[in-house]
Amino acid sequence: MTDAIRWSKAFAIQARSDFFAREQLVLGKHLPQCHQLHYLQMAMEKLAKAHRIAGGSSIEEIRKSHGGIERTITTIMRQVLGRTPGTSEKWILEQVRSLARRIELLHPAVRAGESVPANCEYPWLDGGGQIRVPAEYNFAIDLTKETVAVKMLKAVYEMAAELANQEIPGDD
Repeated sequence: MTDAIRWSKAFAIQARSDFFAREQLVLGKHLPQCHQLHYLQMAMEKLAKAHRIAGGSSIEEIRKSHGGIERTITTIMRQVLGRTPGTSEKWILEQVRSLARRIELLHPAVRAGESVPANCEYPWLDGGGQIRVPAEYNFAIDLTKETVAVKMLKAVYEMAAELANQEIPGDD
């Protein structure tokens, strides 16, 4: 279990760093949207890995995988909402699931049957055969204008902090 805690904590610490980098990029309003979304996607993926490892998933399997954001972030949101009685509203979880899926699809290795080729990292061909560049693309994800996004970010930051601060038995 100690190895699992170490790996979970390591992924959570890196997730927190990626969240911080994203926040700094958001402040640089002159930068293309793809940069802060890339850090958001990476942070969410690392947090999902930290959470899944802490929950008992195979370390080696998790380290090699991409994705899992939609399912895990929804679970995290459910856990965080469950801490405050009366706030586990279904509509929030449905919107979080949808938003987390949109964020998950920003990774070039995660595809929805090639129906969503847009990603934050590499140029791609759109449905009309045009080459699209992430730095010039509007991903239509504005976390400041989506009501549930603020709640989701608060929950994932909280969980990242919890997992990053886990006690490791025998470490003094």
